[in-house]
Amino acid sequence: MYMFVKSTMDHSQWLQQSLQAMIANNPHLFLQMLQQNQTPPASSSNTPVPISQLPPFPFASGPNIAPLPASSNPTVTSAAPNSTPLSVAPNPTPLSIAPNPTPLSIVPNPMPLLAPPTPVPSSAAADLPGALTNLAPSTTMSSALSQSQAIQPISTYVSPVSMLSSVTTRSHNSGQSQPSSSTSSSFPSSITAIQHANRDRLEHAASTLHQTPAVSKKKRGSGKKPPRLYPVVVQPKVEDAVVTANDGTQVVSLVVLVYPPRLTPDQCNAYGLPVELHHYLQNSDAFQTVLESLNLLYRFDNLSLNTKVVDLLESLHSSLVHHGWIFPENQDTSSFFNRYERLAIQLLRFSGKGNTNNNAKTPRLITGKVESADMTLHQIVFDTNNYGIAKFVITNTKKFILHTIIRSTNVALDINLAEKGLGSDNTTRRHFCLSKRIFGIFRSDTDAFVDEGYSALDEDEIELGCSNDDSQHEDEDVGVVARMLNDDTETLPQSIIQNIGSNSPLSLTNTLTDNNETDATEILWETNWVPDQEIDEDDSFYVHDRSKLFKIVNNRIQVVTETEPRGFLVKGENPQKMLTVYSALVQRAIDEEDFSVLLSQNRHFTLIAFDDDGAEIYVTSGPGVEKEVINLFLKATFDSHIHDYLIEVIEDYMTLSTVPMSSTADLSAAKKNDLTLFGAAVGLSLIYGIYPGKINPLLLVYLLNSSNLKSLTKPLVLEMFPDLHRTLTRWIALDHTNNDLAYFQPHFATFHNASVSALHNRSDRHHRSLAWTMLHNAIVGPVATDHPYFKAFVQGFLLPCKPIDFNLSKIAAFCVGGASEFVMSLLDSRITGDYDDLRLGFTDRTCAATQTALHDAYEAVPGWSGLGFPDIFKEFLEGSGLPCPSLMTEIQGRFDDVVTLDGASEKGYRMRMFCWAATGVPHILIDGLPIEVILVDDNDPMYFSIQSHRGDERARLLNHGTISFKTCTRIMHVPASYLLKLLSASDNSGSEPRNIKDSIFHWFLVQILSGIGSYNVV
Repeated sequence: MYMFVKSTMDHSQWLQQSLQAMIANNPHLFLQMLQQNQTPPASSSNTPVPISQLPPFPFASGPNIAPLPASSNPTVTSAAPNSTPLSVAPNPTPLSIAPNPTPLSIVPNPMPLLAPPTPVPSSAAADLPGALTNLAPSTTMSSALSQSQAIQPISTYVSPVSMLSSVTTRSHNSGQSQPSSSTSSSFPSSITAIQHANRDRLEHAASTLHQTPAVSKKKRGSGKKPPRLYPVVVQPKVEDAVVTANDGTQVVSLVVLVYPPRLTPDQCNAYGLPVELHHYLQNSDAFQTVLESLNLLYRFDNLSLNTKVVDLLESLHSSLVHHGWIFPENQDTSSFFNRYERLAIQLLRFSGKGNTNNNAKTPRLITGKVESADMTLHQIVFDTNNYGIAKFVITNTKKFILHTIIRSTNVALDINLAEKGLGSDNTTRRHFCLSKRIFGIFRSDTDAFVDEGYSALDEDEIELGCSNDDSQHEDEDVGVVARMLNDDTETLPQSIIQNIGSNSPLSLTNTLTDNNETDATEILWETNWVPDQEIDEDDSFYVHDRSKLFKIVNNRIQVVTETEPRGFLVKGENPQKMLTVYSALVQRAIDEEDFSVLLSQNRHFTLIAFDDDGAEIYVTSGPGVEKEVINLFLKATFDSHIHDYLIEVIEDYMTLSTVPMSSTADLSAAKKNDLTLFGAAVGLSLIYGIYPGKINPLLLVYLLNSSNLKSLTKPLVLEMFPDLHRTLTRWIALDHTNNDLAYFQPHFATFHNASVSALHNRSDRHHRSLAWTMLHNAIVGPVATDHPYFKAFVQGFLLPCKPIDFNLSKIAAFCVGGASEFVMSLLDSRITGDYDDLRLGFTDRTCAATQTALHDAYEAVPGWSGLGFPDIFKEFLEGSGLPCPSLMTEIQGRFDDVVTLDGASEKGYRMRMFCWAATGVPHILIDGLPIEVILVDDNDPMYFSIQSHRGDERARLLNHGTISFKTCTRIMHVPASYLLKLLSASDNSGSEPRNIKDSIFHWFLVQILSGIGSYNVV
């Protein structure tokens, strides 16, 4: 290998300056270059320079530096004729083999010495040494060079002079394969020599250069904090809620949350509720508001920490009982459990020190333990692991939140769910399902139904709680029914029935006699009639809240008898079987002359089924099922016997049909029982807000007011019978001496079976008394209410309650407006064919795509352009007849036995059937919520009940276009997909249905009739 040096300056000068600069500026780079077998820069001159002519190397001799031997005087000789000179390029690259080989060079930042070779063109091969022309394209240089030509790796430090001497020696002995000789030592020692040199340089500089005195660095102070737009959050402490009084007593202000009874794991799984209890953070205000509305939240200010926990929990129990919560009686007074172990209210403590490591990210609560009867609040408040976790229980007002829970699962409360925001039932009655509703809405806090509220719950399923679905309590309810049906040994007080008969003979040959009800000398309607019964405002109720009358009866029973009113349970596989059970209860009440059980708040109607093993399965329960059973009872006992016991008297209104008094001396027990049962059916229909057929409403007002004709006031008669009002007004204004009575002939011929000629030359007293007779005969009939038929009918109609001397007459008096309002308001429940009488609401819960598709489909139907679903459904309800008579006849057998197509051509038939399917009765319910018609998509969760969330079942029902009815909540769900399917069909003039409109109306009618008679919850 040869090296040629080219330079315009003196060779020795250049080499000395270059090496000095390199060693002074970057000695480490120089050492690294030597370690990678690279050499210092050389002159580009082609003239060989003898080593002896180079200046001395500027290194001091040391233990690790080899000086140049005195006898060594190598020179750089000329290169071979065909060799490529070794030169230094401006931007040197590592040594590599390339088609045009570049000279060996030294780079400032060393790169690997060897690189993969590339093929050498034949034209360039002649310029390479012989040993290099035989290299394969992928052969590295280290493997291709011969032993004499290979560059030996340098692992130790080599002095520059020795290196140059080695290069020169190789140049002279290139053909003799002699290795280079150099004096070397270990690398670490070389580094130490450089460090010594640097240290000597620094010491020399420190001793000769001017020294600047050190300046002490000023200590950095704390910076000024920028202003905040929010207050500094200070973590609360338990001590914040504890206050020390002047006498040294420590007190605390408590907020006690009483959780409703927890549900069993099976119940939680059945209703999709969380199994664990939670301390609500995100919805804490709403949760506390609900508890406070149910009297489950209590505040105690400045309560001593020495207060015993047992006393506090017993005080909570007493407060709950005072506010109407009903707990099971604890009859085991000799229990071996301690007092603090039998508390009705239990403590709740935090689980896992309140760590929110659950999916809900909400602190969990578990049942705590009262350690002893002497346990105090101090132990609770300062237990920072279980109760006193400050960040959860210390409020902004420095109050301490204590969690408790009702231990028994069999507790109930008489409430109106709609008023409390926990359900749609707008009646006040006893509920056992509050835990399901509260925990069903708030769930695990973060997944609470904030927007949906109780509408997200399946109320039909939850009604099971109102029937006390625990198996033990179910057996108790069944036992109640069994005792009511079979216990003949039970003795009850005799019924007290008021004497409601009238002593007034009603024939034209007699006059009304003076009695405590009516003075025959008094002019009709001369004075205003006011009931003499005193009403407590707390017990009054409005006609739309008939459920309160059950509460009135129960409160009276509790006050008089000091016992809990008896209740009953009606269970059956279908409404017909439930009707059998209920009819037996009514008959028992007739026999005992005591309807207090039937008017109990503790009423439960449950539809059940049986699996293949014969085990009972709960289906549904609630007010919808109850109304359906009551409607079937009225149909069986009233509608089916209207013409047997009633007769038309005035304007198609009916009164009791009677026979002459002389033929009733031996009234049979069976006949009397039938009339009493008929009267009970009329009374129960008023209780449930259903108008009883065409019976005269003024007759009912008269009977409810102890058969006092004064209760039939002038405005009341004018409202119902304007013609009768006109006749009576003229008679009152007529002088008794006037015998021109032609105007009154139709009245006397119709209601008195007499001619007006018999009234000539009457007295003034007789004239006045005839006005009362004319009113009585037109409303009541030709006989007095002391007739045996009337007495038997009224005995059942008044629904007497033996234990408390109470009946329907006194119940009606509690209605705001009196008995007349109690009865007359029910006229609005009749369906006369006027669409405006229906209380309907429409909701479109479909997506935007479905709404657009329906709109386009309506536009394609003749006569429906610009209409929406409410308009189309209104057109259906206002129509009459069968859209597809032949198809309806073919499928008529699939409907329940109570469904009949008689009257389908009458206006109002479709409305009655629709109300029957949606509410359980073929009437307009004046109490509670209106009927809600909802258009839904296939994936709407409210279309299906909880127990039917099976994909195959959903698909089957949607494929058949099943419309779901929920009578308890009065909701009708219409699948929009099936409506679109019918709208997209083509007209078929050859067979039924003939057109799209007929097909849709036929679908509506079939689904409505299918929902009658069986409780339809899809």
